[in-house]
Amino acid sequence: VKDLSDGVDMIKLSRLDGEFEFHRSGDESSSPWLMKEPLIARADKSNVKSIASGLEDMAVQSVVEVSGGLSEYGLEKPRVTVNFDSEGQSYSLLIGKAGPKKNTIFVKSGDENAVYLTNDSFYDKVKKSTEEFRDKKVVNIDKSDATNFTLVWSDKEKNKDIAASKTGDNWNLTAPVKDLGDKSKLEELIGKIEDLDVDKEDFYTESMDDPAKFGLDKPALKVVIKTKADEEEKKAAQTFEISFGKAVERKEDKIYAKRKDEPTVFGVKKDILKDLAVEELKDVRSDDFAVFEDDDVTKIEISLATGEAIVEKHEEKKDDGSSSEVKWKVTKPKETGADKSAVDDFIDAIDSAKVDEFTTDEPKDEDLEKYGLKKPAAKITLTVKDADP
Repeated sequence: VKDLSDGVDMIKLSRLDGEFEFHRSGDESSSPWLMKEPLIARADKSNVKSIASGLEDMAVQSVVEVSGGLSEYGLEKPRVTVNFDSEGQSYSLLIGKAGPKKNTIFVKSGDENAVYLTNDSFYDKVKKSTEEFRDKKVVNIDKSDATNFTLVWSDKEKNKDIAASKTGDNWNLTAPVKDLGDKSKLEELIGKIEDLDVDKEDFYTESMDDPAKFGLDKPALKVVIKTKADEEEKKAAQTFEISFGKAVERKEDKIYAKRKDEPTVFGVKKDILKDLAVEELKDVRSDDFAVFEDDDVTKIEISLATGEAIVEKHEEKKDDGSSSEVKWKVTKPKETGADKSAVDDFIDAIDSAKVDEFTTDEPKDEDLEKYGLKKPAAKITLTVKDADP
């Protein structure tokens, strides 16, 4: 069937050891296949799609002249019957026993009488175990799509709880302090969850009747990640919450974990706790004094003990009317032209300023007095296009 791997939306495998059923359920960026039999779970996209592509690419080596019954070819009770739907059409394929040539099998289309000999590589694709057909990713995300990120630890003395949100291309901490976030560090942490996999032998139960058994009644760590919607890519906004519990029995290098939206308890490498640890808040804070684009600054206000100065940006048409020319003007204490290069250097100095040390996050009056900020020597306010001053 031409272009089958793109159009197929249902695959059912009827095997001697049970049935497997898969349905396309979402966009290609997430986990677009759902296993419905023998259990309900996200399916491994590559393993399911390989069945569809295998059907599409299957080449007939020879047509067999059927002299007796189908049992001669293992097709009366086939090892596997593959049923699949593609673009409104239903198809089936019967897989029989090994052929007379090395690495061959007998197959038969469900609506035809002919028996074919083909390569047996397709059989390897449909005989996988339940665990092999399951999606091994803990979450299917792209860290660049994350908009919110939260870490909640049980041991709050050893590790810091944090909450952060993304606006545009910038991350901001929202708890325990409100401040600029370190984009690279926060996305590195999110990337640890993006890359987190489950080994096929580490799916433990689909019905957690006793969370304490897995240390999930009081998890060591709870992670929440929210992602943005993208209509063009057909991505829906999603929220993922993962809890990490105690060490897996007889596997000290693994810990139990569970997603809030799924019933499965699974195991992951315990190093994930070390990877996500935030021992000092400064580790996820940006050392930028402020984040803005220099060209977006439209107004500068400088308040000194001796008075106030205001410089504002104006765009003027050139004499020939061809394009706008950016000019800066001093509007206070009196109107006059401003040196554009000096203004640009001043803005660049503010943009380039770095924080050497975080001293107090919630300063009281005595703190402001101590640092000379109750009555500051200078106050500088930049107005940035499409943003608050």
